[in-house]
Amino acid sequence: MIGPNSSACFYHGLVLGLMVELADRYVLISNRESGFGRYDVMLEPKNAQDDGIIMEFKVQDIEEEKELLDTINAALQQIEEKKYEKSLLAKGFPGERIHKYGFAFQGKKVLIGKKQKLSKNNHKLIFRQKYAELLIETTGTFR
Repeated sequence: MIGPNSSACFYHGLVLGLMVELADRYVLISNRESGFGRYDVMLEPKNAQDDGIIMEFKVQDIEEEKELLDTINAALQQIEEKKYEKSLLAKGFPGERIHKYGFAFQGKKVLIGKKQKLSKNNHKLIFRQKYAELLIETTGTFR
């Protein structure tokens, strides 16, 4: 696919490919409706002891987002505003066991943030950067 979202599609496909190893523990669901929109990736646990995971991918729009952190915030805000967790909640997964990640991409750089609840209305962002950057940088050698 070529167009404004072609970069996002590449990253989406890359991350989905990396998650194949989780198929024994999770149902991997991509681009399905939940709440008021379509999430990028949801990992629905097959086992009651595992947590649910929602991921939203965004390619940095430098006109609107000065830093990758801004792009992560946009991804996490989209997850919250569109209530992507609704399908997991409807299946009985408790909200505190649903983790939400925003992936921000810019060329070969990626920054991943997680919104973590500290209290009822207080949130903190946690970032993981180096491992994901290394994975993205190695993709150029595959044929």
